Amino acid sequence: MKSFFCRIGKIGNDCEDIFLELIWCNKLSAFFIYGGLILNFASWAVLWQLTKLNQEIIILHYNAYLGIDLMLNSSENLFPDLFLVAIGGIIIFLLDILLAALLLYFSGFLDRKGKCEKEKEMDVNLLGSNLIIVGGFLVQLAIFLYSMAILFVN
Repeated sequence: MKSFFCRIGKIGNDCEDIFLELIWCNKLSAFFIYGGLILNFASWAVLWQLTKLNQEIIILHYNAYLGIDLMLNSSENLFPDLFLVAIGGIIIFLLDILLAALLLYFSGFLDRKGKCEKEKEMDVNLLGSNLIIVGGFLVQLAIFLYSMAILFVN
């Protein structure tokens, strides 16, 4: 039973090291993670500002063939349809960080941490981890552009 708790403690320490590396030490991934976080907060702020414009109808979607096809009545106090995209952005952001951490863990990063830079080789999982983080940033950028487009349409 004692070895079980030792293994759980080792897994906890490994997770802490991986997330520390992903969020703080690796400058490329830290830039894209914090940039995505800032873009998500900015999209929340833009959508919240949209609710304060005192309009009765907020246009959420415009189709080039049919015109306006999705509207929101802002006289109600709750706006769940307006913030669905930002909530989806948070979920995608957290899943991307978790998946990138798993790939970083499977790349054997903790085993190679003490070796010098010349001995490290580019691993497919390490590359995949960086690509997932960049993809998450691009999703946050698209969500921010969507929220800005909704603000400009209204």
